[in-house]
Amino acid sequence: MSPRSLPTESFTMTSRLPILLVLFAIALPLRSTPATWKEDVYDPRKPFNSAFGEMLNFEKASIETTLRGFIAIGDSSPGYRAQKSNPPQPPSEWGMNLNVGLCEDTTKSSDVVESKEGMTHRWISILSPVKNDPSAPSLEIEWTYGPKVKPEVIQAIDRCIAQLKNSAMGKSNPISRTNGGQDLPSPDGHYTIHVSDQIDNGLPCWRYEATLTAGKTQIWNYGTITKALLFSWSPDSRHFLFAQSNYDRTMPLFLGSIGDAESFDLKGFDLSSVESAILAACQRWHGGFAPVSYVDWKTIKWSSPTKCRATYIKRGLGLDATAEIEIDLSDDHPKAKVLSIKDHLAKDH
Repeated sequence: MSPRSLPTESFTMTSRLPILLVLFAIALPLRSTPATWKEDVYDPRKPFNSAFGEMLNFEKASIETTLRGFIAIGDSSPGYRAQKSNPPQPPSEWGMNLNVGLCEDTTKSSDVVESKEGMTHRWISILSPVKNDPSAPSLEIEWTYGPKVKPEVIQAIDRCIAQLKNSAMGKSNPISRTNGGQDLPSPDGHYTIHVSDQIDNGLPCWRYEATLTAGKTQIWNYGTITKALLFSWSPDSRHFLFAQSNYDRTMPLFLGSIGDAESFDLKGFDLSSVESAILAACQRWHGGFAPVSYVDWKTIKWSSPTKCRATYIKRGLGLDATAEIEIDLSDDHPKAKVLSIKDHLAKDH
């Protein structure tokens, strides 16, 4: 039976990641040994839990359970199409459909890829290595995605599929993968921020850790589940901007300051004035689904040890605007001042 013919249950997950994290923290305890095929496919969502964060990183996204698996749908403005039918309608070039389900009548493993009109279609059959056991069925995967889907989404799902293939062939999969990380030295070379990241198959996303040191002395340490940690040093090496790019499409901004005797202080930015100014300039927008707001990190330019400028981006369905902002660190309470705003969807733009 093909997974696309299976009816769905009433349970639906959307891109509200805090709920997703709680769900999987309860349902998917960490495992200290490689999973068997039965454990991998008993609930077909389990092998894909490390990719769920990326699957939800669209303007609109949902992960809906079926009687034998799940269907993940994601699409982004301006290519989003309403998709309520089963099987779902084809995604736009900005979107993807992933349909995963158990199947008892698979006769052989296969992986067929077809490209048509810019879209990639992939059909994967993974034959169960356990013979004559209905509790360890085979797996059928149907995956379609467009050319403008973010590479990290495709890579995350592809890693899960590769791990399933290894499990079917009796090969063990690593429970976690840790990158070596990177060192971000201060301009004067006295301080270093070391950023490392790790993914664990028991969690649906990455965990990052940042450590600030002066030589062998640790000054500050921070760890969190997020998509990325970003840093920018001030010219005098006494401050750094610090942003956390979250799976819920938010990007809180912080200021780290190193004081006398290498004391350390971390303050958060209140960016509500920037948000309000952008929305006031785009008055025809009435609150589209899943807006995204963030500082374009590559645009940060320091004009002094306590001032820098950057581009702030806010997008959503019916909203595409940028604001040039100036960040002032000279006060006890860091401020972000709006210098100009561009509404990229305005008719006279």
